[in-house]
Amino acid sequence: MLTRALMVLLFLPVSVFAQQAMPPANVVTASVESGEIHPSSKLIGVVRFDRVSEVASEEEGIIDQHFFDTGLTMRKDDVLVALNTDLLQQDISILRAQIGESAAELSKLQKELKRLESLKKQSVASQSAYENTYYDLKAQTNRKTTLMRRLERLQLQLEKSRVKAPFDGIVLEKKKELGDWLGHGDVVARLGSTSGVRAIIPVAERLIPFQQPGLSYEVTLPAIGKTITGNFTGWVPFAEIR
Repeated sequence: MLTRALMVLLFLPVSVFAQQAMPPANVVTASVESGEIHPSSKLIGVVRFDRVSEVASEEEGIIDQHFFDTGLTMRKDDVLVALNTDLLQQDISILRAQIGESAAELSKLQKELKRLESLKKQSVASQSAYENTYYDLKAQTNRKTTLMRRLERLQLQLEKSRVKAPFDGIVLEKKKELGDWLGHGDVVARLGSTSGVRAIIPVAERLIPFQQPGLSYEVTLPAIGKTITGNFTGWVPFAEIR
């Protein structure tokens, strides 16, 4: 009985000390989710620009200014080339002078018609003189309108003599150089859009059931040492003969 009593006395303080030294443990809970794990595989494909444009000219002329080169990044509406517009500028100057002449004649006819209208009420001016002036005024008004439309056309040609980039992109190929003749529809440069790229990857038939549109994939580009995320958009049903 003495031995048992001593054992109780010896172990009792150790048990009490252990309870005081160890605080309650923190417990973190999480919900359990079930799903299907798809097998993964590394595949080799080709990365291409999502859009490639052969930028062409709507006007013709000698390339007077050149603002791009192969490999340069261009912003949308940046000027690639500018054509010589000396003759076009002369045509615009002549047309503006003709519009000024027409405006002066129009003002003169308006005053004459107003004077004849007053005299007609007093039975001093003849009906024929009034009608002739009226139709002259109408013809001159139409002439001025036509000249204004021709001026707008020439100004549009002047604007289109500067070939601009249709979107943000990289110059893949330069087709024209300073001093070259640029005709209607001639290609100035090949431009690849930097807004996105497309990866074309050959895939075995056994992997097709595991791919769904919208899934995300990591695409590694060894040439530039980067890994980007791409979204699966769809299939191109093409079989290689080999």
